[in-house]
Amino acid sequence: MNFRGTFREIVKKKSSENYKGVPYVTTLLSTSLWTFYGALDPDDGVLIVTVNAVGVVSQAAYLVLFLFYASKERKVKYLGLVLLDLLFLGVVIATTLAAFHGNARRTFIGVLCATFTIAMYAAPLSATVPNAVGIVLGSLQLIVYVVYKNKSSSSELIDRMADGEKLANKAKSATETQDVEQGINDISWRNGKGLEG
Repeated sequence: MNFRGTFREIVKKKSSENYKGVPYVTTLLSTSLWTFYGALDPDDGVLIVTVNAVGVVSQAAYLVLFLFYASKERKVKYLGLVLLDLLFLGVVIATTLAAFHGNARRTFIGVLCATFTIAMYAAPLSATVPNAVGIVLGSLQLIVYVVYKNKSSSSELIDRMADGEKLANKAKSATETQDVEQGINDISWRNGKGLEG
């Protein structure tokens, strides 16, 4: 992990602001566990120990710098997490050395390290679960729109036709009324003419 940009900001502003310290704490635990895993095999574990020891030192340095610029409440919180890290690491080392022997030690700590590392890197994916639900619901909404978009046009057309029918009926009624009035006028006119003539 490259935290240099983050720590330049922290040192520049002399405050850890709203940065989270959890990634540094979990990475410290992860690199510590992998260092112990490599130490269980002095012949083949040299590279694992070397790489992860550098990780432990760099994460410890990042944590010290982070805590130096953190507020009092955050210092207490993250120091508590670091102590939990150390306690967990101590329990794992004691359990591994006391309960397992030979290759079983490496297998146990290897499975634990792999599980922890996968969980650590998969944890941010929990943010994608609500997004996945949103994708499914959004897709359903689009499907419903595609299926029913023409039906809303059809109902609009039906409404327009009904409105047109009403207008036609009104026009027909008006025409009939005019015809009746014209007929009455014609009759009146004839009657008037007939009366005169």
